Amino acid sequence: MKRLVCLLMAAAMLTSCSSKKSSGVSEPPPDDTAVESPIIEYNASDFKEVEMPLQIDDKAPELPIHRLDISKLDFGKKLSPCNDPANNHRVIGMEVDANGTTSYIYSDSDESYGDYTGERVTMTSIDTIDNGSIRYNYSDGSVSYGPPNVPMEGTVVNYHIDGDCIYMVVIYDVLCYGAHCFSIFRYEESTQKLDELYSYSGMEPLFSANAATTIIGGKLYYFSDDNSIYSMDFKNNNKIEKVYTIPEGSILWMNHKENTIVLGTLLLNENGETQINSSGDGNKLIYYYYNVKTGEVTTKDSEQTFNYDIWAGFQDDSSQNWSVEKSPQDNTDIIVTNNMRFNTGFKNVEVINADDKQVTFIESTTYSSTSVRRLHSFDLNKNEDTMTNVTIIGDQFYNLEGNLLSYSSGHLFYFVPKLGVAFRIPLKNAGQVVQSEPYNGLPSFIVNENRDIKYGENNEFVQSWDKSVELMWIDK
Repeated sequence: MKRLVCLLMAAAMLTSCSSKKSSGVSEPPPDDTAVESPIIEYNASDFKEVEMPLQIDDKAPELPIHRLDISKLDFGKKLSPCNDPANNHRVIGMEVDANGTTSYIYSDSDESYGDYTGERVTMTSIDTIDNGSIRYNYSDGSVSYGPPNVPMEGTVVNYHIDGDCIYMVVIYDVLCYGAHCFSIFRYEESTQKLDELYSYSGMEPLFSANAATTIIGGKLYYFSDDNSIYSMDFKNNNKIEKVYTIPEGSILWMNHKENTIVLGTLLLNENGETQINSSGDGNKLIYYYYNVKTGEVTTKDSEQTFNYDIWAGFQDDSSQNWSVEKSPQDNTDIIVTNNMRFNTGFKNVEVINADDKQVTFIESTTYSSTSVRRLHSFDLNKNEDTMTNVTIIGDQFYNLEGNLLSYSSGHLFYFVPKLGVAFRIPLKNAGQVVQSEPYNGLPSFIVNENRDIKYGENNEFVQSWDKSVELMWIDK
């Protein structure tokens, strides 16, 4: 429930209704009689199947991708308090049960082990070995290791776009990935000026660096465990105010559209708990829309139940023009819009787009524990279903006017279904890409270089650590 963005929309159109010349003849009043469009029924099985083998092209596609090189921005170095051996892991001992299973005991969780009757092993000392690694010594002669206690270079884990300004969340915390040492910087592209607006170092942050936050008009908005939204005003000495509390349920994620904060919330079950699993167990997502200018709040029930894809992708189906129903005959998925019902013939499809020209979804089939993902692109005018195995290019797909942006295992592709061609989007220094917050309804990305930290007596342990080198988003 962790883990910024501001929407830039330059769409100034000048239409001069006043320039119309009067003919001197009164026009008849408009006919208020509404004519409802008929609902068209489609069945996927009625479409001509066109198998299109996947081709990967390393030629860079022509896309309005905005790239910001941040490899030379100086975020400084800081020493996180949880890197300090006194706080590192906060281990006070270990317990070994009758099966030989070892459990670490933490100073803030002693009560949870109060009924444990197994052997307790205590920590006797902490020291630093020659390569800088931290060694923890225990009463039974065993040892464990931690990374060196040194200041770390800052790396971006999230960012928001607000006009010419990019607000970046920068972490310096290896062990807890920014939970205890992070800053927020503002970078102005036009002046190339970088300012640190907020900095935290401690063991009890107001919010996590990886939490879903957003920035509107120079204010940071974040949510807390009390299911409230708070604002931090960068223009007013980082003054903090509580702005809204949801009446029920639990906040899962937050983003925004223009001046409105969008909250994805989960209703609690009969035991007052959220149930985080693939089925959702009946828990429904509810969207709250809080306008930061007017204070107005509206809500909408989602068509989705909670699942890991929604959690991971910070998805908001509130702007979709479709929903998915189950066929009462065979439980397959039916895509429903205002003017059509499209029977897919498959169960649990991932709908990417559905309009009056095209329906696009992915169906997954598992063969001997291997999942195969096939993309179906239905041309409603040509009555054709173009099918491509997209397993290796896509965990997540986003519609770009009929073509698709796909994200998979640290790589980006621009996929053209009618050609079966996936154009690989080049990344700075051949790095790996991770998602940031949505921008203009599409995901934004951070390109990282791997700089894992090795430690232990023979550098046999690895602490994952990536250095951000580039920010990327789609200008559409």
